[in-house]
Amino acid sequence: METVDDFFFFFFFFFFFPFKREGTMALPAADVKFLLSIAQRMGERHLHVYVPGARRSAIAIVLRFGDAEQQRAAHRLLACRDAGLSSLQLLQPLTSAANTAVQSSLCMLFVRRADLAADRWSGNVTFPGGRRDAGDTSDLRAVQREVGQMLGMPLHSKEFILLGRLRDYPIRSRHVQAVRAVQSRFVFLHTGDMTPTVRFARHEVDAVQWVPINALTVEHVDGGSLCHPIGCFVHASNADARLLLAEVFSHAHLAFPSVQLPGQWRVWGLALRSASELLSLDDRASIDWPLVSSNNLWLQHLIIDAFHGYYEALYTFYRVRARLRFTDTAVKTKYMVLPPTADSILWGVPERVVLRHFFFFCFDVALLFFAIYFVAAMIFTASIVFRTALGWIDVDGGKERSTAYYAENAHSLVDSMQIRHQRRGGRVNDAAAMRRNTTLPSMEATGPSPPSPHPTTMPLERAT
Repeated sequence: METVDDFFFFFFFFFFFPFKREGTMALPAADVKFLLSIAQRMGERHLHVYVPGARRSAIAIVLRFGDAEQQRAAHRLLACRDAGLSSLQLLQPLTSAANTAVQSSLCMLFVRRADLAADRWSGNVTFPGGRRDAGDTSDLRAVQREVGQMLGMPLHSKEFILLGRLRDYPIRSRHVQAVRAVQSRFVFLHTGDMTPTVRFARHEVDAVQWVPINALTVEHVDGGSLCHPIGCFVHASNADARLLLAEVFSHAHLAFPSVQLPGQWRVWGLALRSASELLSLDDRASIDWPLVSSNNLWLQHLIIDAFHGYYEALYTFYRVRARLRFTDTAVKTKYMVLPPTADSILWGVPERVVLRHFFFFCFDVALLFFAIYFVAAMIFTASIVFRTALGWIDVDGGKERSTAYYAENAHSLVDSMQIRHQRRGGRVNDAAAMRRNTTLPSMEATGPSPPSPHPTTMPLERAT
């Protein structure tokens, strides 16, 4: 009887309190919240993630719990799942094991590419992935194939859950010319063994490392330790541009934000930009703003500061528009402010505008308007000179003076003509009156004269 009572006691204890046995089986509440947030927000924008591009590549941002017990707990909670459910619905069982007292252990997978002279990305720390081939039916198939060849990790298996996809990122690189390159970015959660079987492709990968996401914060960012000459960002075939930059911006370098990882690894560039964008979906602070800086003051203020000022002004516009549309406090989050089709760079913009960036953006806009006005004035002046040389324009202004003279003296000319006409009419009337005065007395005295046999000579005889 005691054995039966003990059985029911242990059954009740293990069934209703499965996570009270071992404290390590509880999952960090911060990590569970992070996974649910990014899954929900990527799912809400999945219709706007595709960006067209002729040259496509794909990467995988793989997440997992850093503690072995937490990884096994997540595996048990997510083992029995329906493939037809969304990623947010699949992650709901994790909430039952969330514990705020457990520290975050969620990690992100990075790879360091092999140090090869022929590879332009040699030695860089990035996410696993590669170029999409002609035989790949989709970007997802491309990243599954590339990661399988690079690391031997089966992303299509049940050990990996596709959480979503970030908006495709247009690649701006000196190696890409005349063809628009786009990188697709998929986010996976690994729920399998703590140490999955990894088969390195030695011609592609030198090593892999799981990095805690807590290491990707503003406090760990170094903004000036990674520098490159400005000539490195010009295409090798454009020799004129290289020569111009060498003359105008001599000894100019570009510095990029980076994060120092264990083992002398340093993540920067597009990998850091993608990680920062993923963290921003959970309303975390951006870690890679400003994106670049320079030791050359002209380049820094007139180009780089104005570039950052443009995106800060654009983000301010989106934020003001969101506050006018919605009165909810949710517009304070960047996710509610930015539209689904917004540029990925806007996810790195801070909440407050940097005055220096905004000032030089306005300064460049003023210079642009002044340049447009100057060019328009030069074109107008050249057209005047050309028309004058061809005689199409009256340089002396004779026509204008004649028109003004006639306009001023038109009334006086009309008056003078009327006076002359009146004078002529008066003279005619006087002459007629004189004739009447001279002829009437003779006619009264003598009477009518007999008709002349020669009437045509009468005026001459009278005149004589």
